[in-house]
Amino acid sequence: MVPSSHRLSGGCPSATLRSECRAMVDGAPVGQYVVTIDWRETIHGHGSSSGRSLMPSKYRTPKDSPLRVTIGAETNNLDPFKIP
Repeated sequence: MVPSSHRLSGGCPSATLRSECRAMVDGAPVGQYVVTIDWRETIHGHGSSSGRSLMPSKYRTPKDSPLRVTIGAETNNLDPFKIP
């Protein structure tokens, strides 16, 4: 997830919210986010992210992704995204 009002300038906090950037129990800060998804085929012996992407390109970059979520202060239960 990328904060929708944040300019992308590099570094983990400005590009994506990942577990290595924040403790898993912290959750995402309150705000609106653009969601990016990249699902890659597995090439045996090379790890899970070494194959070609199986997602349409518009879902892989914050600039093009139509997916949005709003995170509130309370517990958030997000509906699954439906990717055509």
